[in-house]
Amino acid sequence: MKKRLVFLFLVFTNLLFSQKKIDDFIAKIDTVKTPKRALEKLDSVYKNVKLNPLTKVILNHKRLQYCMTISDFKRVTKISVETIEFAKKHKLDSLTDFPYMMIGCSQYVNNRLDDALESFKFSAKLAEKYKNYNLMGANYNNIGGLLIDKKNYKEGEKYLLKSINLSIKTKDLRSRILSSRILATSFERQGKLKEATNIYDKIEKEAIQLGDAYILSSVFTYHGELLKKTGNTSLAIEKVKEAKSLLYKIGDTNSILTVIIHEANFFKDIKSFENEALSLREYIKLKNKYYNDKNQKQINQLETKFKTKEIQQEKLLVQSKMLAEKSKKNNYLLTLILLLFFSIGLFVILYLRNSRKSAQLQLQIQEEKLASIIEGQESERTRIAKELHDGIVQDLTVLKMNLLANDNKETLEPKLSKITKELRELSYQMMPIALKELGLIAALEDLFDRSFTQRGIAFNFEAFALEERFDAKIEVNIYRICQELINNTLKHAEATEINIILRKKDNILTLIFEDNGHGFDILNIKNGIGLNSLHDRLEAIHGKIEFDSEINKGTTAFIKINIV
Repeated sequence: MKKRLVFLFLVFTNLLFSQKKIDDFIAKIDTVKTPKRALEKLDSVYKNVKLNPLTKVILNHKRLQYCMTISDFKRVTKISVETIEFAKKHKLDSLTDFPYMMIGCSQYVNNRLDDALESFKFSAKLAEKYKNYNLMGANYNNIGGLLIDKKNYKEGEKYLLKSINLSIKTKDLRSRILSSRILATSFERQGKLKEATNIYDKIEKEAIQLGDAYILSSVFTYHGELLKKTGNTSLAIEKVKEAKSLLYKIGDTNSILTVIIHEANFFKDIKSFENEALSLREYIKLKNKYYNDKNQKQINQLETKFKTKEIQQEKLLVQSKMLAEKSKKNNYLLTLILLLFFSIGLFVILYLRNSRKSAQLQLQIQEEKLASIIEGQESERTRIAKELHDGIVQDLTVLKMNLLANDNKETLEPKLSKITKELRELSYQMMPIALKELGLIAALEDLFDRSFTQRGIAFNFEAFALEERFDAKIEVNIYRICQELINNTLKHAEATEINIILRKKDNILTLIFEDNGHGFDILNIKNGIGLNSLHDRLEAIHGKIEFDSEINKGTTAFIKINIV
């Protein structure tokens, strides 16, 4: 899904600003070696150089393009909104069509398809008004692809044909190939394999003539999928190999990984398991290389430390069993003495048994009360957060934009901005929207970024085997537990580096939270409100926590949760 969007923006890289001349820096930015480095240069100029309004908006367009290329969709939304507000303020409405399309793309990636559809249509309407035919065609292409994703093939094909007609009018071969490829996918999903084959036979020749590696590799890959369906698996594999070769030449690791998975699936379909294994090994090798060596080493150290602790616990369990066996043998020598006290012992056992049942009942009642209290608190927080986010913050934002249009109200803008920021921050603290809409991993990434990055604390967060969503009660409690660990670290540890691992194995969810701060003496630790809160939350979701810490050697929290 993301790759199709990236291809789209590459198509329009050199066409968005044809109406305005920009300075040499912006014109030469595409020659920078990597998209990430190019974005850093653009950010630096945006912050440190005084620009006229027109150049500032165009520079933001370029920043949006590179944010999309590196899949930083959070920044895409932020910069798009800022650009729209700034452009309207300086009467540059003709340059707001592209940011609106960027907002649609971010919504599309986050699976907000209906919102994305409205954003694309609005952007297309603006592009038509200001005769930006290239961007209008791009929006028609996005609308068509989105409708096809929703299985509305008939309506989606209408928009794709509009995009193709516009590309013929503007002589934009790249855009025409891209829209035609999506049209072929629509035919393929409807079982119209002959129509899809005819399109691929045509656009493959045109893509070779165009010489764009991204477009050509995309055509080869999807053509291979069609060939596999028609039974021509050997030719399908050949197409995928050609696509992979092209992407290796331009060094796009993410795209290469996607194509390798296609290749492995092809081998699996023809039961060529040896070749499938080779493809999967290539995938693993490339993916491992893609990650930063230093961060990977830290992750391995944490894994080793965790496994070492598990081994130590197993040794203690074995020793305990040996002592129990020894004690059992000694007990045989005391049998005669114990018989003398049998009657007393029986009475004590019955008494303790009744007491234990009573204690278990009380504990069960306390657990149910605790779960009910926590669930009620989280429900209330969710309700308040939704009202703040969907009501007050949006109303204040609209009021702010309206006030910007009134020259006599400039003094109110800083106050409104401050109120909006504080309310949004309150909303995130009480119940982040990301936890409900995007899931636990995205919410934790946002939490760690907001907590550590602004304070200059380096952190690394890795999640393994967490494709599915957990029960809402578990996700909320994990999020709150991480908040408490962060608060303890910021308040006491004075750490400069944080490492977090969240993984699921069998039915056990494990959270490892390590800092390099002051540490503490575990034997002398006192349970304050923070630690009591951690234990209470973990009890509510059948979890437990252990600490490993020494003075001046940092602290590691090991948390295990049974998710059955």
